[in-house]
Amino acid sequence: MTGKNKQNLSNREPSAIWDHFVRIEGKDPDRPRAACKYCGREYGCHSKNDGTSNMWGHLKNGCVQYPYKVVKDKRQRYLVLKPKSEEKVEVDGGVRMGSLKTTIYTPENCRKKLAKMIIVDELSFRMVEGE
Repeated sequence: MTGKNKQNLSNREPSAIWDHFVRIEGKDPDRPRAACKYCGREYGCHSKNDGTSNMWGHLKNGCVQYPYKVVKDKRQRYLVLKPKSEEKVEVDGGVRMGSLKTTIYTPENCRKKLAKMIIVDELSFRMVEGE
């Protein structure tokens, strides 16, 4: 490795993964290890051989005790605006255009709404042919 590359590596900021892992001292210096702060699972952390991808993967998919994990619930509902009617209603000095309701995204429902939009607005099919 050239001196220029060594200088770049030493000036580089450490990965944010080290907020979630701690280096394990006393093991083989040629095969450094790191432990998850939440569950204690060990991973190789050699900068060239292991990198940090394995530790990122652990946080995203494997660590059941990671407190910031976002669980995607397939039953999660979305808020949509349901139009009240064509007439506007005055409420507390503002105009009420409709009400909020919850719905679940489904590809079938999306296709139906897209077809309705094309028919009602008399749009060309080319609008939805591309990616």
